Amino acid sequence: MSMFGLVRNPKEGQVGVLDRSPQRDYQVILLLVAVLLSAFSVLMGMVHWHLLSQAANKQAPVLVELQNGQPVRVGPIDHNDRSAETIRRFTASTLTMLMGWSGFLPPENEGEIRSPRPDPGVEIEGGKYKVTTATFQAGFALSEDFRGEFLRKIAQLTPSEILTSRTMQTALVILHTSDPIAVEEGKWKVRMVANLISLRKGDTGKVIPFNKEVFIKAVDAPGQPELENANALERTIYGVRQSGLEIYAVRDLERENL
Repeated sequence: MSMFGLVRNPKEGQVGVLDRSPQRDYQVILLLVAVLLSAFSVLMGMVHWHLLSQAANKQAPVLVELQNGQPVRVGPIDHNDRSAETIRRFTASTLTMLMGWSGFLPPENEGEIRSPRPDPGVEIEGGKYKVTTATFQAGFALSEDFRGEFLRKIAQLTPSEILTSRTMQTALVILHTSDPIAVEEGKWKVRMVANLISLRKGDTGKVIPFNKEVFIKAVDAPGQPELENANALERTIYGVRQSGLEIYAVRDLERENL
């Protein structure tokens, strides 16, 4: 056999082309395809690794712009993690709204600040109890299994004259909130020292200690509704739950030291 695949036919004494097996040709083609695919896979793996390396070494953005144009500083955190300041602010604002009782609706514009609208209140548990509108709205910051019980207790404490004669109002004055104490992953407790001040026309007011241990957990924040199409309830729920937190228990704070 020569290197060009020629062979002499011993019977006829002629030179002819060596017959090649079709099966061998297929094996060679498959081998070449396998080699090319392997090389392509290695190349794609190198590209993928390079892109991941760039993403890992890229600095996270520290400033983002809100819808209203206000810039805020941000940083990457775990799904169930919240900053201490976010937890403290959420706790203080929620309890202030829950315990701040007034006979007038929360103002929605500058005109209502000067001339507030009377609050008819919101009935709960089939009309058995009634709470102020601000308290009802703040109640969406409570967990589902805790909201009804806590709103019922507030309704029992709310003087009827707040929603009838509107000669009384209350305000929660927070004196101290502790740093959040981790209970378990995604759950914290905050110790709060505050006074509940009730004011009637013609008196100097009454101060009631309101020292509580508030339990908070991380939840998924709701998606921002389209303001043009959202109703008042959707906007309210988004406003009180946009921190991705909810309160699931409140209990009296026991004094550890005198």
